[in-house]
Amino acid sequence: MLAIDKKKDVAILAAMGASKGFIRKIFLAEGTIIALTGTLFGIAAGVLICWLQQEYGIVKMGMQTSIVEAYPVKMRFSDFALTGLTIALITFGASYFPAIKAAREVDTTAIA
Repeated sequence: MLAIDKKKDVAILAAMGASKGFIRKIFLAEGTIIALTGTLFGIAAGVLICWLQQEYGIVKMGMQTSIVEAYPVKMRFSDFALTGLTIALITFGASYFPAIKAAREVDTTAIA
């Protein structure tokens, strides 16, 4: 969608002399910024929710006969790291192909 929405802007950049590689780098940088921002906020929210569950037992099991009152949570750095890496790779892959498409479809006739 980003490549389609920014078609006119891409044409202006091309008319100003931007190469296809530069345009591709712009789209990849924007995708990377979105990926990293989302990953960092998501990981921070996940850590907060897990910590709250560990400390306060927000989500109860609802059974009178259980040994523990709330669902147990164990935080591991490797779980958060692998989740963040996976999210970053997926979003990079999702922004890579539109970046190539945007750079390939450089058309200076769309400026008007």
